[in-house]
Amino acid sequence: MTTQAHKILTLAQRANQSLTAKQRYGELVKTASKITRSLDTIWANTPTFTTSTMVPLANLRINPTAQRDPWSSGRVKKMNSAIKSFDCRQFDRVKVARRPDLGTDVFTIVDGQGSCLIAMAMGLREVPFEEVIIDSPAEEARIFIEQNKLTDTINRWEKHSPMLSDPTQRSHTQAIDIQKVLDGVDGAEYSPQMLPTARIDVSRCWASIKDMIVTENKETALPAGSRSVATSIELLELSYKIFSTKGETLTMRSDILYPMMEFVQSYKKGGVKRLEKKLTDWKVGRIKNGYGVTQEDFAFQIDLPRQKNTSDKKGCSKNIRTL
Repeated sequence: MTTQAHKILTLAQRANQSLTAKQRYGELVKTASKITRSLDTIWANTPTFTTSTMVPLANLRINPTAQRDPWSSGRVKKMNSAIKSFDCRQFDRVKVARRPDLGTDVFTIVDGQGSCLIAMAMGLREVPFEEVIIDSPAEEARIFIEQNKLTDTINRWEKHSPMLSDPTQRSHTQAIDIQKVLDGVDGAEYSPQMLPTARIDVSRCWASIKDMIVTENKETALPAGSRSVATSIELLELSYKIFSTKGETLTMRSDILYPMMEFVQSYKKGGVKRLEKKLTDWKVGRIKNGYGVTQEDFAFQIDLPRQKNTSDKKGCSKNIRTL
């Protein structure tokens, strides 16, 4: 994965930043096109939304480091539903922070990115806002991270970039190690908008990647942020070699990484090569006998689906030995 610089985006750029974004924003526009109500009266039932309490969408910016990716299928589904049942009385004020470094009366969105995309898709030019004071981009990222105190919808990957960008966060060094794995695996992606072009989709693997790094370094005293990730990278690349279908993205199962790393770490040296031989022989034998060689086939072979917790999943490493 090539680390991408996170530049500040306009709403229009957010809607066009990838093929996925264009397609899913297009879905919102299509839904909005079926609304028959006049936009001139859209705010009629909210008399407190006056000119002084509205901000032009053209003045709003998005800091991708401090906002989640809006283009997952689940979020687009929710935005479509919100458009279909749009009621101005349920439209919360968008929280924004003034950014004089970006221009006069320019604001970054602190909370309400989805509402702004909905408004833009509907053809609205402004939204009600509440201005808050934020001292720095790092503080903006911190506020995003701490939203999980109010909502449980921010997943681990959505916190990854903000954690990585803010050295004051307790998990900053952990994010550094995880990013080293992503940077070391060719074409590894977790962001919904990047998955269509990914070589390896690791969107389900935050916890297992974190655990691999910890397991790989359990005999060392290296602090988070400077830990070795070489074996973790090798296992993801080996998974691609064994389980991928030519020309298609490999969507990694998170659970198979636990027993694979446990198997490797059970040897003082040469663990990855031993695992590669085991998996290669397993694959050759399965193909010869007309059986499947997917991750699911492997997981079933080592009795992984029945395991309930991480410790039990790691215990399946003994079944790799008997393949």
